[in-house]
Amino acid sequence: MKSKLWSLLFVLIILTTPVSGGPGLFVACEASCTTALVACIATGTYMTMGIGVAAAVAACEAGFAECSAVCALLIPVPTP
Repeated sequence: MKSKLWSLLFVLIILTTPVSGGPGLFVACEASCTTALVACIATGTYMTMGIGVAAAVAACEAGFAECSAVCALLIPVPTP
């Protein structure tokens, strides 16, 4: 199950349109962060079988916050 989710995430990232900077890059970055968050929560809740779900979700949300912080740095990059 976990490998299928990562495979789906990889395909979605590969199929996205390349963007060189600015707001478009920010949106693409946030989309990939959100996709990773959903995959992380789905995998984390499935793997814990109901025990420790809150901890798994909290860890996923912490990763999402870090990913979004990196995306925020991409906003001032100019788009050609």
